[in-house]
Amino acid sequence: MKERYGMRKEQKQIVMICIFLIIGGILGYFVAANQIKQLSDPAYIAFWTEHNMPVPAPLGYAKGIISFALLFSGMPAGWIFYNELSQKWLTSMAPKILIGIIMFPIYTCIGAVGAIPFVLYKGICLFRKTNRSSAPKT
Repeated sequence: MKERYGMRKEQKQIVMICIFLIIGGILGYFVAANQIKQLSDPAYIAFWTEHNMPVPAPLGYAKGIISFALLFSGMPAGWIFYNELSQKWLTSMAPKILIGIIMFPIYTCIGAVGAIPFVLYKGICLFRKTNRSSAPKT
């Protein structure tokens, strides 16, 4: 029974990270499209040249999609990492909430770096568990 719960928990974690990855990719596409569209707006270019500043270069579709996807997938991955750490090391609720709120940007950055390896690791663990449970017993 406990093994089935663990599989559901791992599946939920993988699905949640993948959903945020897709949402981030979609938002990154729209941000890149908006930045490229702004370069054709004369008022936008006039604003930057009027203040003697260079016109910012657009992010581009590939960089926009990848960066936003990693940023958004880092949010649930960082939250999962934080929950695992807080369950093991912190005991009372007040420090958990305080540290969780203060450290959210750091956990998001850590999650952005570790989201893809985390999904791969959890997927491999899930695959191994299903192979063990479906293997014929001798």
